[in-house]
Amino acid sequence: MQQSAKLFVLTLMAAMIALATPPFGTWKLNLEKSRFDPGPGPFKSFTLTFSPGENGAYRVTAKGQTSDGAPVNATYMVKADGKDYPVTNAPFDSIAITEVNPNTSIITAKLHGKMVEKTRSVVSGNTMTNTSDGVDPADKPFHALEVFEKQ
Repeated sequence: MQQSAKLFVLTLMAAMIALATPPFGTWKLNLEKSRFDPGPGPFKSFTLTFSPGENGAYRVTAKGQTSDGAPVNATYMVKADGKDYPVTNAPFDSIAITEVNPNTSIITAKLHGKMVEKTRSVVSGNTMTNTSDGVDPADKPFHALEVFEKQ
């Protein structure tokens, strides 16, 4: 998988887990409504499923396929409490999630303590919109608007 596609994939997963009230259920990325700069988009398909975990954490499962055909299949546990949490198998090594209000959160992804992406995630009804800005592993800037629909 391309490094920029990996960053988009993992940041999307992080953004989706950010809300104080987790968006339990399955959410599918609407590729026609989403925008990636630079393009093209990093996915052929992408879904996220959220389920309750233990001790205030919840399970995130991401499935799909990148635009270059690589499978996306990851599951991990996370809490949305504003603290840095370690992340493995990603182009960043920690995520901090801050609640703005019950439907909006800010996610900061870091690599070796340096911010590599900031995402604003908003849920409204059956739509989740994530706006992300950051730098890819080559230090080139990117911007993404990802629109997810609850299934």
